[in-house]
Amino acid sequence: MAPKAADKWDDTGTKPDYIAHVRVKLLEPMLGTVPKNKKVYEEYIIEKIRKELLRKDLDADQRKGYQEVLAAAEREEKETIVETDEKGYTGFHFDPIAQQLFVYDYWIRGFLKSALDALRERKNANKGEDEAKITAYKKLVDKQVFVYPRRILLGKDIPDGVLERPLRAETAQGPRVCLAKSDYIKAGSEFSFDIHVLNKSKMPQSLLTECLRYGKENGLGQFRNGSYGQFIFQVQFEE
Repeated sequence: MAPKAADKWDDTGTKPDYIAHVRVKLLEPMLGTVPKNKKVYEEYIIEKIRKELLRKDLDADQRKGYQEVLAAAEREEKETIVETDEKGYTGFHFDPIAQQLFVYDYWIRGFLKSALDALRERKNANKGEDEAKITAYKKLVDKQVFVYPRRILLGKDIPDGVLERPLRAETAQGPRVCLAKSDYIKAGSEFSFDIHVLNKSKMPQSLLTECLRYGKENGLGQFRNGSYGQFIFQVQFEE
């Protein structure tokens, strides 16, 4: 027998061990990563997610997560692209209700995975107590660390400018150079988000803080190895 319809849906979610309220300030311009051509977005971004779903090492929770991301990309994310006909041009999503540029929550989760990987690779002789706890860092972020809101507003309705740069690639036909073009948010810009951590023994506050500090070396967005997207931050913890 089906249960009776409730008067109110339970939307409280799982109670985290702590919440980190984070505010980021860019030290260098942050370049957008979203292809500004919906066909390119589908061919590259969506196809990349589909290929991830074919991995045999995914557990049930990871597979479900990728399926949700794929569904959102196919249903929602293409609709917030500020489209042009140019290929090789990237930018940011645009929220038509808030009338602001934004990035999705998985930007920050991806950054945290990258930071954990970098910390994990430190020489054993230099490892601190928290760094020694870093194991299965991708699964840790997938299952224990969540970023809110889903759309992180950047406080701007248009980008601050456009950066064009040459990209060099080695191909079967020899070296090739092409131009890449990205919208950017200028240095000094600030935006905020929250990080919910379900298990503080796996991700203590000190380790999360160390991950955020990594942003001063390797930041957010495109061309990070060119020092773009570097940031400093403020964080307040709530338990």
